[in-house]
Amino acid sequence: MAYFGWLISVAFRMYMIRHGIGGTKDVPKISFEVVGSTGNIYRTIIGKVPTCDCPDVKFRKVQCKHMCFVVSAMDVPSELMYQKSFLPSELREMLDTLSLKRKLDTTTPTSAGERKPLDGACPICFKDFKPNQKTTWCQDCGSNFHQGCFQKWGAAMQASDDVVRCLYCKVPWKGDEHETPRPTAKPVETDGPRRSKMKYPNVGDN
Repeated sequence: MAYFGWLISVAFRMYMIRHGIGGTKDVPKISFEVVGSTGNIYRTIIGKVPTCDCPDVKFRKVQCKHMCFVVSAMDVPSELMYQKSFLPSELREMLDTLSLKRKLDTTTPTSAGERKPLDGACPICFKDFKPNQKTTWCQDCGSNFHQGCFQKWGAAMQASDDVVRCLYCKVPWKGDEHETPRPTAKPVETDGPRRSKMKYPNVGDN
């Protein structure tokens, strides 16, 4: 990935909303829905040749910060970070890493209604939890999220008419009223999700 794009991906908070698996078992293709810094939802695909439907890739033909974000989230080894294409074995390793990072942590089981220790990284933005940050947690499995990240997650789910669920245990979200994900700042239009001027689905605050 381009070094400049990697720097931007670190500087701006982005959010991984969904990921799906395509391609074949031997040559997987991993697709992501990523909320960018303006609230637009982009589709980023990490395959043999990574691509994204954002303007930087579509019109400027450059590697974008969204690609850098998802590659970084998958803990790609540093020597692969700047590659413009990947081998099948490298793609399989990335998929295994991502699956582990987004799998329910059963090594620290909790009783229903008990919160897990606030450590590690948020599974939506993949940034570490830090002291004094606002967080929220699932009252079924106890998993933690940045509050702002889960609000983006919830807004994206609502925009596509999906039930807001915990990313880990998939149970419909339960939380205190003040922690429940807020709807988007602008109501979603009746004919579909709110869209930006460039027609991308948008869950920004403005």
